[in-house]
Amino acid sequence: MMKRYLFYLILFLLGSFSKISAQDNYTDFSVNGKFGLVKVPQLEEYLKPIYTGKVIFTDDYLGFKKGKELFFYQKTSGKQLQFLVGEDEYRMYRWGGELLHVVKDGKSALLGRNMKLVKTFPYLYITIRYPYWSSSLIAKSKNGYDIYDVVQSYKLIQSISASDYFSSGLRQEDHTFSNCTIFYGKDQVMVYNDQFQLLKTVPGKVASIDAVIEILRPYFMIESDDPSAMDPSSSYDRNWSSGQIENGYKICESPYHYPDIQLKVKERFNVRNGEYSDVTISSKESSETYTFKLDKGTKKALIPLKYQQLMGLEVLQK
Repeated sequence: MMKRYLFYLILFLLGSFSKISAQDNYTDFSVNGKFGLVKVPQLEEYLKPIYTGKVIFTDDYLGFKKGKELFFYQKTSGKQLQFLVGEDEYRMYRWGGELLHVVKDGKSALLGRNMKLVKTFPYLYITIRYPYWSSSLIAKSKNGYDIYDVVQSYKLIQSISASDYFSSGLRQEDHTFSNCTIFYGKDQVMVYNDQFQLLKTVPGKVASIDAVIEILRPYFMIESDDPSAMDPSSSYDRNWSSGQIENGYKICESPYHYPDIQLKVKERFNVRNGEYSDVTISSKESSETYTFKLDKGTKKALIPLKYQQLMGLEVLQK
C-alpha cells in the first residue's frame, strides 16, 4: 500500500514541475542549498537565498519553506503570500489534486492550488490525511479522529475514539472485498469501509498493527495492497560531459536535454542536471553549489549575474 501511495505521489510531482513562460518575471534559484528569487528580464537578485526548502505546489506561484512557515511568490508580480504549516507532513495528495494543511487564526485549514482556503476547521488538528481510495478526510485531535466527507462540503460524519489507525484491503467471510481503515489503541478495534461505515468492532486494547491483524484474523483476510510499482525515476546520466580545459575554463554539454546549448564554466566546477528541470553547477574544492533554470528560448541562465560571474558561467549557442 505504501509503495502504491508513493508511486501516485511521485507521478503527481512529475506532473507538477515548474514551467517558465514568457509572462513569468520571477523564478527561483539556489546557492549552497538555500533558495532565492531572480528577476528574469534583468537577471537581478530579487530575493537573497534565505529559504531552506522549495515547495512545488502551483504553476502560478513559487513556493518556499523556512521553519514552520510557507512563502509563495506570484511569478508575474512577485506578490508574496505567507502561511503557517499545520504539521510536518503538511502536503496531502489525492486524485482531485493537492492540498496543504495550514493554520488560519489558530485553526486547521486546507489551502488549494488556487491559493485560496478550501476549508477552515473548528479546531487545530495534529494531522490531516486522505485515504487514497476514499472521499473522506481523517483529522487527528487529542481525543481521537474526526472524519469529514469531502463530497458533502467537508461535513463531519464520524468522531472515533482511537490513538492510531492504518488502511488495508480486507476480505470478509462472504468473500466481499473492501478497502478499509482500521482504528485501534484504546478499548476496541474498529473496522470501517471506504464510505466510513462501521463493519466490525472487536474488543481489545492493542498497540501495534501486528496485534490488530491477529485480533481481526477470525473475521477478515488481510489482503496485500502492495503491488510492485515501477520506479518512475529516470536512470539517465545526469552529468554534463566536459571537453578540454583551456585558460582555466571548460566547455560542458548535455546533448539530449540541451542540444543547442553549451555551458562554459571555471575548471573547478562540474555541471549536472538536477531536479525539476534545473541545472546544478558545483565545486567540491570550494564548497559551492548553484542551481538554476536554463531558458531554452532565450538561451539564458536564470540566476543573478553576480553568481554567474563567480562561476565564470557563459551560455554558448552551438
